[in-house]
Amino acid sequence: MAYALSTNTTPDGGTSAFAERNGLDVLGRTMRRHWRKVLLATLILSAATITLLTLLPPKYSANAYLMVEARPNVVNIQDVAPALTLDVEGLASQVEILRSREIANAVAERLHLTTVPGSGDGTSHILRGPVINAVKGWLHTFAGGAPLPPEERVLTYLLDNESVRPMGRSRVVEIRFTAGSPQLARNVANAFAEAYIERQVFEKTKASISAKSWVDGEIERVRRQVEDNEHKLEDYRARSGLLENGNRMLLPYGEIADIDRRLTAAQTEYAAIKARADEVQRLQRTGTLTNALPETIGSPALQALREREARLSIDRAALMQQYGPESERIRRIESEMAQLKSAIRTELSHIADGLNSEAALSANEVASMKAAETAAKTRLQSTSGESVGLLSIQREVDAGRDLLVTLLRRQNELAAQVSLQTADAQLISPAPTPVRPAFPKMLPMSFLAVFVSAILSVAFFLWRDLQERLIRSTEDLTALVPYATLGMLPRFQTTRSLDQLEMMTKDRSRFAEAVKNLYIRIAPPDRPLPRSVVVTSALSGEGKTTTAVSLAMLAASLGRNVVLVDFDTRRPSLHHILRLPLGPGVMEYLSGECSSLNEVIQHPMPNLAVVTAGRGSDFNNVVRTELVENLLKGLAQKFDHVIVDTPPSLAVVDPLIVARLAERVIHVVRWADTSRESVKAAAQLFETVDPRRIGAVLAQVDIERHAADGYGDSIVYHKSLNRYYLG
Repeated sequence: MAYALSTNTTPDGGTSAFAERNGLDVLGRTMRRHWRKVLLATLILSAATITLLTLLPPKYSANAYLMVEARPNVVNIQDVAPALTLDVEGLASQVEILRSREIANAVAERLHLTTVPGSGDGTSHILRGPVINAVKGWLHTFAGGAPLPPEERVLTYLLDNESVRPMGRSRVVEIRFTAGSPQLARNVANAFAEAYIERQVFEKTKASISAKSWVDGEIERVRRQVEDNEHKLEDYRARSGLLENGNRMLLPYGEIADIDRRLTAAQTEYAAIKARADEVQRLQRTGTLTNALPETIGSPALQALREREARLSIDRAALMQQYGPESERIRRIESEMAQLKSAIRTELSHIADGLNSEAALSANEVASMKAAETAAKTRLQSTSGESVGLLSIQREVDAGRDLLVTLLRRQNELAAQVSLQTADAQLISPAPTPVRPAFPKMLPMSFLAVFVSAILSVAFFLWRDLQERLIRSTEDLTALVPYATLGMLPRFQTTRSLDQLEMMTKDRSRFAEAVKNLYIRIAPPDRPLPRSVVVTSALSGEGKTTTAVSLAMLAASLGRNVVLVDFDTRRPSLHHILRLPLGPGVMEYLSGECSSLNEVIQHPMPNLAVVTAGRGSDFNNVVRTELVENLLKGLAQKFDHVIVDTPPSLAVVDPLIVARLAERVIHVVRWADTSRESVKAAAQLFETVDPRRIGAVLAQVDIERHAADGYGDSIVYHKSLNRYYLG
């Protein structure tokens, strides 16, 4: 007789049960199951991490702060170098200067650092970085590069441990240096600031000295020219006999003055164009617009290129804080900067061509003005005689004197600039000696170590639970088999005693109630009794024999006429449990040695008959379906229930033969021991059997552990129900 039982299976009949659980439920079960292990693992990991932190060498960070601004001159004179720009691009450029190798080299010279401190070469161990430096050197050598010289290692060390960044939207720049010694961290941070300030003063002083040298040369040239003109004037007067006061009335000043004015303007314009052309040529050689004079980048195209160059410099500076120089993003930025330099040179070449053309035109205009002046003087001399030549020489003398006075004044200003030059930055906060190490910070890192250790411990045991392939609940079992789950049987002490099994079946223990529940599920009172019931399992040791014996004795105690058949002919065990002789039994009946069922049936107790496995070696008779069917039909005619104990279904084909002939099949699965693969393999063997005739039961369940895991079916083990059981 077939019975329809409800089941909750997945479409493919074997989807992972864990996939159907709520993530918080799985985490909660893991914590309930392994909380002691999680706590122990957390304590061990935390202690190891904190111990490691205490062994790490401390690192100290010192911070110095610079205010970058265009500072006024001490004296009210025009500076030679252009004023410092204070926009974002200008500030980013100054940050890059602070990160440059030039400044690092100046710091090394200032502090007399010839080797990396703490490298084990005789220097004082004031920096704790030899291991890292040794690893870097080994990697460099392994990559095929030659060993770095000591000077290069010092520069690399200084640049690697320096951090420069603007403070928000202000003009303040923070210089941070990290070292194993607080004194060295302070000294290096302050040395970077001082080296930068000295560089600014040096560059501005250098420009002033260069300008002063040029002015000195011009003064000497103009002085000699004035002296020559004065001699010419005196000689002309002597030859012509003209007086100094009377000659001015003889010259028509209008035309000559106009030509002189235009000639001066043309010469000034030519000088300006020539200066711009020289500046453009200088920028072409450098390939950058960072230090370009404002009048040089008057072109909109150059202004856009300069803004783009500044942005790339800022991006590169930001990326250098996070990545190494060999990073892909750094190389991409540097490639863009190389392309930008090429574009700058191209644009500057166009501008240079235009300036050269303008210079040529301006030179032609100057030459034309001079020719006009010469012609005018010639005409004037032809009309005015010697007085015109005299006035012309006089004007040259006056102009030379005026230029000489201007140059002398500028010479005095430049001399003051050289001695009173100031930098466009000031150290507003020197780096103090750090008191506490910046790394490791024991308190927050200890809390972090405990937190991370707890997360790792929970994650490890959660991963183990998710990877676990064992069946731990009816939820897992239902998700794997395409047939119904009939319940659970608690674990009790394994026994081979018939008296103890009988007591466990009849008393008020949890196991007895579970066996009764299983019997009610397979033999409901309102339905016809199943004549044949097969009890099997995927593997041996899962509790199928105990389940079969318990069901048989329970049915017998209820007044049913029950026969228990040991179909496990290869490894029989019922005769040991029930203290019966091994034969005659199933093997003798199937081989024909016993022609009557009465010859193989034994009666160890009221209402319970037993057919043992018997003796024999011809196991082929077991697979003869007609013989097995005759045995089951014959027993079904004599008894209310025929309960068959079979061998494991994955071992031999015997359970499949009997299951096809039985009305009910009980698949016993051992809790927390049978793997999901074994259950799925056994379920696949029963695909030819109507799934409505099969039911699975979870046996040997550890009540306390299962309740602690928090599965939904563990509610039947609630502690409030203990009062209903005697044992």
